Amino acid sequence: MKKVTQSTEQRVEQGDRSSSEAIAKALVDQGNSLFRDEKHEEAIALYNEVVRRFGDGGSPGVREQIARALDRKADVLRYQDRFEEAIATYDWIVQRFGKDDSPDVRERVAQAFVDKVDVLKEARDKFEVYSDKAEDITAIQDEIVRYFGKDDSPGVRELIAKAFLIKGNSLRMSEEDKIAVYDEIIRRFGDDDSPGMRQIVAMAHFDKCEDFFYGADSNMKIAICDEIIHRFGNDASPDMREIVAKALCKKGQVLKEQGNDESAIAVYDEIVQRYGNENSPEVREQVAEALFNKRDSLKKQHKVWETLAVYDEIVRRFGKDESSEVRKQVTSARFNIGLALKKQGKPDEAIALYDEIVQCFDNDNSSNGREQVALAFLAKGYILESQGKTKKAMAACDEIVKRFGDDDSPNMREIVAKALYCKNSFLQSQNESGAVREELGMILERLSAIEGKLEKFQEGIERLNFEISNLKNAILKPSKRG
Repeated sequence: MKKVTQSTEQRVEQGDRSSSEAIAKALVDQGNSLFRDEKHEEAIALYNEVVRRFGDGGSPGVREQIARALDRKADVLRYQDRFEEAIATYDWIVQRFGKDDSPDVRERVAQAFVDKVDVLKEARDKFEVYSDKAEDITAIQDEIVRYFGKDDSPGVRELIAKAFLIKGNSLRMSEEDKIAVYDEIIRRFGDDDSPGMRQIVAMAHFDKCEDFFYGADSNMKIAICDEIIHRFGNDASPDMREIVAKALCKKGQVLKEQGNDESAIAVYDEIVQRYGNENSPEVREQVAEALFNKRDSLKKQHKVWETLAVYDEIVRRFGKDESSEVRKQVTSARFNIGLALKKQGKPDEAIALYDEIVQCFDNDNSSNGREQVALAFLAKGYILESQGKTKKAMAACDEIVKRFGDDDSPNMREIVAKALYCKNSFLQSQNESGAVREELGMILERLSAIEGKLEKFQEGIERLNFEISNLKNAILKPSKRG
């Protein structure tokens, strides 16, 4: 470590031999580089070296670097889940520099307060520790306001606003108290045009909107959404566009709840028009949600062709999207289009659509991806049987059993049992009695496993009870061949 420190000094002294601030900054920067390279203990050693060598203070610039070194040390400790040590380091920053009059140092102290709150929340969420610290979190935020409430420097003001926002998100606050906190953010910082502050104010508006959603009348909800859209609708940053898109979705939802489907559809169309070409996954999810909400409103109005057109648009826009939420919605659209095509007498087009679903999720090993593939094969089997292509229909069912027969998840076991039952029906249609009896034994074995989880999977059992009864009766009948 001594060798690293000497090389740092040599580089700095070539430019300014007397600059303690430059040396301290270089040491912190090198510590940051080690942190990025996952050399955590070496990084901590460098931060400690800054404190050891320059701990008596000096110029405001040196004091800022000391506070910066301690802040970065706390970040490393936090990354290592050493939460108690991280909290102690933030407390050390406040203790050493809490009364400092340098704006840059004061900003570091304010940041330490906010980071301490984040650590307490992270530890609680990650390891269920500090679950009794809700009051401490609120007290820290109040202390930030007491320390820095009259500070006009932009960096400190933004940190105060963040502290208010975190306080508003406290789980133990009443909805009324939360809304009062959001109103305080809007009142104190609403006229600040800096990008960071505008985002905090926009988040306060949206969080207020979320909390109002459960208690306020519908017109109040729409007014809050309109305020977000009016104030922040032209902001270009992805985060701000996401907030506005969410506000538009909320507005459409309220209009839909009011029975005003035409106005709701107009809002959903506005979301697609504004954000349809966005690359941000979060914003694209809002566009997909808007299209699905539009579909629901059109279905409610019995506008079949318009509904199918929305399904087509979902697949066209998001068919290759990587977002898991969007992929689920696209798959749902494909299944619905396939059903509609079958009803329209276009079975081959429906089968092609189910093949697309298989291709889309073929390499997806998540439970959802595997279920989509299995359901697509099952739907394909139904259509092939209706076309009189029984052998191909049975092959689709066999593919489900081959791929997913050993899957222990209740949903998949149900789908596999369904596939075996369908194959049994196909065999019966061809008078293959011996094969039928063999398949029935396999089905009963799988269905009984599902039935054993009756309480948790009641809905699935109810769908299969009638089939189980028929299968048991069939097993007990003698073979026609004797």
